[in-house]
Amino acid sequence: MGIGNRSCYTEKKNLSRCRRQNRRERRLRPEGSAAGLKGFGRMSEPEQGNIQRKEGCGAALGREDGMEGKVGFAVIGCGMISKFHISAISGIAEAYLAGVYDVSEEHARRTAAQYGVRAYGSSEEIWQDGRVDAVCICTPSGLHGEMACQALAHGRHVLVEKPMALTLEDCDRMLQLAQEHGVKLGVVSQLRFAPAVGQAKRLLDSGALGRLVNADLYMKYFRSQEYYDSGGWRGTWAMDGGGALMNQGIHGIDLLLYLAGPAAEVYGRAATLARRIEVEDTLSAVAVFESGALGVVSAGTSIYPGFPRRIELCGDRGSLILQEDKIVYAAFEEEPRNSHVEEFCQEAQKGRGKDRGVQSIHDCEGPKKGGGEGRKTVGGGHRNPGDIGAEGHLYQVGNLVRAILRDEPLLVDGQEGRKAVEMILRIYESAGRGMPVALRGECSPQVMGQSVSPDTRGAKSRI
Repeated sequence: MGIGNRSCYTEKKNLSRCRRQNRRERRLRPEGSAAGLKGFGRMSEPEQGNIQRKEGCGAALGREDGMEGKVGFAVIGCGMISKFHISAISGIAEAYLAGVYDVSEEHARRTAAQYGVRAYGSSEEIWQDGRVDAVCICTPSGLHGEMACQALAHGRHVLVEKPMALTLEDCDRMLQLAQEHGVKLGVVSQLRFAPAVGQAKRLLDSGALGRLVNADLYMKYFRSQEYYDSGGWRGTWAMDGGGALMNQGIHGIDLLLYLAGPAAEVYGRAATLARRIEVEDTLSAVAVFESGALGVVSAGTSIYPGFPRRIELCGDRGSLILQEDKIVYAAFEEEPRNSHVEEFCQEAQKGRGKDRGVQSIHDCEGPKKGGGEGRKTVGGGHRNPGDIGAEGHLYQVGNLVRAILRDEPLLVDGQEGRKAVEMILRIYESAGRGMPVALRGECSPQVMGQSVSPDTRGAKSRI
């Protein structure tokens, strides 16, 4: 599916409603607590031979509850990000919310009451509910793999928040279970659904930039100490899996790989310079892509006041710069130009570039500058994690619904989600070893999670 094809986004008419709902809900977003994490426990995975889908689940979606032909969702984890999933589900005609679950019964009851749905008392109650065809996993990162495997083993489709898991072993287990049980596995990477990202992808694939020589990613964010203190899992290796790169930066890594192609080798350095956390708050890395292009990755949550995500893609015949979900700069060699470049420039000249996130075009006749000020972007969380728009989740949940009902390809499936996790783990491994690390190999667990000393404060690092 081409993400620039607007006909695929039939849910677009519901965006205004989702935005209004998102604003109303912001006051009610519960935060997770360290104590609450214990309630997830170690959930038993059912024996493979005994797994049965409840009657009414599956592709046919035949029911007696008045919801025939619709996909029933359960949301697992009722923290901040769950509200974006619930808003997206409510904005899709072919989907509905069956219930919610959280280890904090108070959070689950409050969220269930707000939306008029069931609050599950345990994960087993979800699997016993025949209305549930799919789950959105919105728990702390350290529980993503476990909860996803449990859902997949019970024959439910899964949309899991980033990162899909904290280890490649868990990622591979999820992929295996999805294949064994014939269900869909999607990973949230809503930035891919931004029209400007689709436009950049088409231009790159068409050769509009010539040979790609540089692909750089800058994610200079701000997270206060209070942010980390608000949840006992934040900033820990066990439950966050990393810091500025794994938590905040994984969306940017996914976009970088999506646009620039696979990386062959990385060399990273990490440090904890400003926050009292186990993981890194500042990281830099050099990447060598399989195409031969070079790139840098800069990630941090220690940087005041925080700046929007920026990806710079530079070739020997053109360059593009994306800031969050907008193309803020584009330049192309005058001749020869392909049809994608001509269409791109014509839209910018006619003022339609604004609708696709284009702010300025250079070397096209009559540079145009679009707006976008004051609106939520698909990204936009460089200072506050709640300052993101609902559009990306709406499109991504819609993509999963159509995949379940009509076998539409998932834009970000489990294989794609695994790529971003692998690159991040390799960068951490490189930082721990103090040397370049090639991708496509075995991770070295003895150095994973050791690039930053747990009790470090100030300008200290292990390398």
